[in-house]
Amino acid sequence: MMKTTLKTKFIRYMIPSVLAQWVYTLYNMVDGIFVARGVNEIALTAVNMAFPFLTFLFAVSITFAVGTSTFAALRIGKNMEEESGRSSGKEKKSGTEKRDEKEKETVRERDTASALFMQDIVVQLILSIVIVGICLPRIPDIAVLLGAKDQDIRMYLIEYLHWIVPFSGAFLLSYTFEILLKTDGYPRKAMQIVTTGAVLNIFLDWLFVIRLERGVAGAAFATSLSQITVTILYCVHFARAAGALHFCRFVPEPRMILKEAYNGFSAGINEFSAGLITVIFNHVITAFLTEQALVSYAMTSYINNIVICSITGISQGAQPLISTYYGRKDKESTNILKAYLFRASMLFGIISFLLCFFFGKEYILFYLKPEEEELIRYSLKVFREFTASFLFAGFNLATVGYFTAVVQSGKAFFISICRSLAMLCLSLLVLILILGGAGVFWAPLLSEMICMLFSVFLMKKKAGRLYDSTQD
Repeated sequence: MMKTTLKTKFIRYMIPSVLAQWVYTLYNMVDGIFVARGVNEIALTAVNMAFPFLTFLFAVSITFAVGTSTFAALRIGKNMEEESGRSSGKEKKSGTEKRDEKEKETVRERDTASALFMQDIVVQLILSIVIVGICLPRIPDIAVLLGAKDQDIRMYLIEYLHWIVPFSGAFLLSYTFEILLKTDGYPRKAMQIVTTGAVLNIFLDWLFVIRLERGVAGAAFATSLSQITVTILYCVHFARAAGALHFCRFVPEPRMILKEAYNGFSAGINEFSAGLITVIFNHVITAFLTEQALVSYAMTSYINNIVICSITGISQGAQPLISTYYGRKDKESTNILKAYLFRASMLFGIISFLLCFFFGKEYILFYLKPEEEELIRYSLKVFREFTASFLFAGFNLATVGYFTAVVQSGKAFFISICRSLAMLCLSLLVLILILGGAGVFWAPLLSEMICMLFSVFLMKKKAGRLYDSTQD
């Protein structure tokens, strides 16, 4: 019975998290589809190059949001444990006293949770102001940093970023609100709001890019306007104080901000990994391959982003549940949820690879015309080589999610930085030395395989001593 209940909870939290990740990734992907059809393939490449900046915004947001969510869930779990212990004690209290104590504890819990929530929102607002102030005057430099060395691509990318950067605050807040709304016990409502944003983005892309012919600027404005809309919807919910979290006054706790950032940093790296991979590959492809390879990679990158973000969504759905039962020192439930997390993540990765392998051509034809046979053939080869990495990515990302949930931040960070940077760069170097440019798209597979060895080692090291320490 307990397993059934845990499974139901896991699914209830996982599905909205995955759908939310799809929506955030689809914003850029939908922009790419409309731009490819309404402008040209070069504009598609430029929109894909902007994706790392969007993932940077989401990574900054999630670093603090996941940290806030984890500590709030741990606190709730601890309070549940204490309440259970009191109710089973020998000392008997009157019904009125018990009700009074419970009400006071509930008020304290809500006030503490709301204070953490508000502190996170203020931090996000401050960070958004800093980001806009630094990035807005330097958009041409950012375009070059993202890999836009070709003049035409760079001009499209600059035009796109000019309508994204000023609205950075909406991107940070929308993602933060989505995570904390689930923590507050409203996963379905979070899903409804992000779905509303996705539908609005599709309509606005059609309106601005196809109907009004505003090109990449229209696509960027459509995405920003959608983010502003969902942020307003979240604000309406929290202003009504329907759950434990609501807008309130608070006393800043700098130490707690640092603790939240430290615990959520691996989740931020995880989120940014897809964008970081895009930057690295854009530079490597420009150096060793052709412009044709950039177009092929742009299409492949969209699917990679969706799959990686989906598995991240599974981890984010499981995280508050695992943290809650971990906080209650319920080892059995924690291990059951861990098993669900790993099974779901690995299964998603395997199924994703199989779909990409057998239906890759159909996907590529969303972007290319049937008469472009040579580019289609090359793109399919690239697509299948790159997506083989999904076979191992599920296990690695689940490891990061689990270690984050049980406050093993150092281990989570180690796996995140290995798969998103260290092992990826090493794999690229080795394969390029051996195979030349032909080895570029095999690098993610080699990187994920190496990281899986580290993940298995760290998981075995953690097994059997779940409650030895709550910190690294």
